[in-house]
Amino acid sequence: MSQPAERRALYLRWRPGRFAEVLGQEHVTRTLRNAVATDQVAHAYLLCGPRGTGKTSIARILFKALNCAQPLDGDACGACAACEDVAAGRAIDLVEIDAASNRGIDHIRDLRERVWIAPSTARRKMYILDEAHQLSAPAWDAFLKTLEEPPPHVVFVLATTEVHKVPATILSRCQRFDLGRIALADLVRHLETVLAAEGVAAEPGVLARVARLAHGGVRDALSTLDQLIAFGGSRLTLAAARTVLGLTPEDALREATDALQRQDARAALDLVGALVRDGADLRQFLDDLVAHLRALLLARLGASDVLAFDYSTEEQAVLQQQAASWEPARLVALIRRLSAVDPKGRDAGQLQVHLELALLDAALGPGAAPGLPPVAAAAPEPVPVIAAAAGETPSEALVPMMGAGNGAAAPAPVTPQSPEATHASSSAPTEASSVALAILRHRWTEIKEVVALQFPMAGISLEAATVERLDGDEVVLAFTSEFHQHTVESDQACRAAIEQMLSEQLGQRLRVRCEQAPAQQARFEGEDWFTSQAIRLFRARGVERVERAPVEREER
Repeated sequence: MSQPAERRALYLRWRPGRFAEVLGQEHVTRTLRNAVATDQVAHAYLLCGPRGTGKTSIARILFKALNCAQPLDGDACGACAACEDVAAGRAIDLVEIDAASNRGIDHIRDLRERVWIAPSTARRKMYILDEAHQLSAPAWDAFLKTLEEPPPHVVFVLATTEVHKVPATILSRCQRFDLGRIALADLVRHLETVLAAEGVAAEPGVLARVARLAHGGVRDALSTLDQLIAFGGSRLTLAAARTVLGLTPEDALREATDALQRQDARAALDLVGALVRDGADLRQFLDDLVAHLRALLLARLGASDVLAFDYSTEEQAVLQQQAASWEPARLVALIRRLSAVDPKGRDAGQLQVHLELALLDAALGPGAAPGLPPVAAAAPEPVPVIAAAAGETPSEALVPMMGAGNGAAAPAPVTPQSPEATHASSSAPTEASSVALAILRHRWTEIKEVVALQFPMAGISLEAATVERLDGDEVVLAFTSEFHQHTVESDQACRAAIEQMLSEQLGQRLRVRCEQAPAQQARFEGEDWFTSQAIRLFRARGVERVERAPVEREER
């Protein structure tokens, strides 16, 4: 190994110096080698693909091959003065431009003037525009003519991770190469080679976790490996990898998926609590859980070729065994629900709440018993309870009790002649009803959007409503406007659609009852005529002043 004072990062020391050393991009390197060997190099290339897959490295190697004193079948020799200058970073005819920092039209105008200067020492000059998609529209327009008719001694290479942001006029003037992610098996073999040369040993499974965490990027994998070496020294262990990288233990992923399969919400929430107490990274846990569910789906559908890209043969066998007991539709629903949790911009406490709610939502799902946890395999007998509304017949009062079958003892039936019992039943919500209420409130926005597609006016009215509480089989909606409340109450088709949506969320027939929300502030100082008329027209029960920040004029 190198001395500590001379030691550079692994991804710098293991940067490929010849086309033959580039990992996993043979369709690109072979084409470029043949172009150099036959002297048919284009004036502009566009290299696009995920980060860390070799875009700028291939551009540097192309510069070496174009100016190499002793090329070998279109590849650089790596030993001549031109190759050594590039490796040492002192090749003045190789100009690398960060388009993210030099994205304006003035930078491109300066570039247009400099490209006509002849090379200093090399035969051909090269300009590499990294993250080229960051250029502004005026900059692209200014660059277009130069890119179309450059000097004969210049080659342009544009590298980007977001090719969809590159204008079509630019794409048509470049030879485009799409670089793909590196397969897990190839990346693991490369990491083994690196560790062998560095004199470092690794426990089984460590390199596979590092490669999977890099998502097919060589640079990210080498940077992660460098971090582990700095922590663990000459021997890398799984325990050290979990500590340094915040990786989710395999048993935690297995417990989470088993809890979701059993629809055991309590076990899923207990697992999240245990991970938090152990200091685990919930963002990483969420990513790992979604990836594991996706792997189960691929295994269940028999997509072995796709699965082999990210998992070893042994891991594929385990996934195939676990996936046999899953339904594909159930896995799709779980992946969609958990992927909706956006960890960006949330602190640890907020992320925990949203993750717990997503797991609860995924475990209980439509059609699942809303208990904590549902343990009965067969559907329980409905428990007859008296409805809270007065004047109903006994047949109308016999409705399934929310949460029946969750393991709690069902209360004894009450009669219409027992108002005290009725009051006690409605005023003491069960744990299951509290969970069901939380689910309805969480999905209220989605429910309103679906209703608005069928009944636009009713959708507008529901914006003034909130899910207040659950009374037996009735969902009480609190309206801040009598006008909007009347709109929903008078439209039977709309009410039926709302009740259907609510029932689908909990897997049980529900009814809707509308109430007025508690009045807030009736008036505010400075109330004008227009506001007064709006309050009277919509029979609003409160007024809230909303201050709007002035809109800044957009810079041109």
